[in-house]
Amino acid sequence: MRLLEFNKDAGGANPRRTVDAESPSAAPAATRFNARPARQTGKPASRVFPVTGNNVLKPVRRDPAELEALQTRIHALEQRILHQTSRIERRAKTRDLDTLQVRMKRLEQSLNSELWAARQREHTMLELLSKPPLKTAVRDRLRQLWQADVPAIYRWLQRAGASWWQDTQPGWWPRFAAAWQESLERARR
Repeated sequence: MRLLEFNKDAGGANPRRTVDAESPSAAPAATRFNARPARQTGKPASRVFPVTGNNVLKPVRRDPAELEALQTRIHALEQRILHQTSRIERRAKTRDLDTLQVRMKRLEQSLNSELWAARQREHTMLELLSKPPLKTAVRDRLRQLWQADVPAIYRWLQRAGASWWQDTQPGWWPRFAAAWQESLERARR
C-alpha cells in the first residue's frame, strides 16, 4: 500500500495527485482505457451479482472447550517450562519470560471464562430440571382444584345461601315458626 505524499509547497496539507490533470501529457479518460461500448438492445440490462465473489463469513459457533483438556494443556506447558529452565544453563531473557507470562495469563483467562460458562450452563440446566413437566403441573393443578378448590367453593356457597336465607325471611316467618313449634309440643303431650 502506498503512503500519501504530501505537497511540500502547499504546507503539507494537500496530497499530491499521481496524475496531474492540467498537464498536457495526461490522456483523457476515454483514451486511457480500452473499453468497448456496451451493445444497446431493446431490453434493459439486468444486473446479476455473482455469489462466488461474496466473501461474507458466517459467524462460527465454537464448541465449549473441555476443562480437563485445558488443565492438561496448562500442566504440560508448566512441565515444559520446568524442563527447559533446568536444561538451559543460561538465564531466560526477560522478553521470553514476559511472552510466556502473557501466554499463561491468556490460558488462565480462557480457563476462567470456560469455568464461568460451565457454571452458567449448569445453573440453567438445574433451573430447567427443577420445574416439573407440563403434564405433571397440569395434573397437580387439576387434583388441587378437585380436592381443595371445589369443596371450598361448595362450603362458601352453602354459607352464602344460608346467610341469604336468613336475611330475606319475611316478617311473618318468626311467628309462623313459633306457632309451628308450639303445635309440635302440643302434639307430643
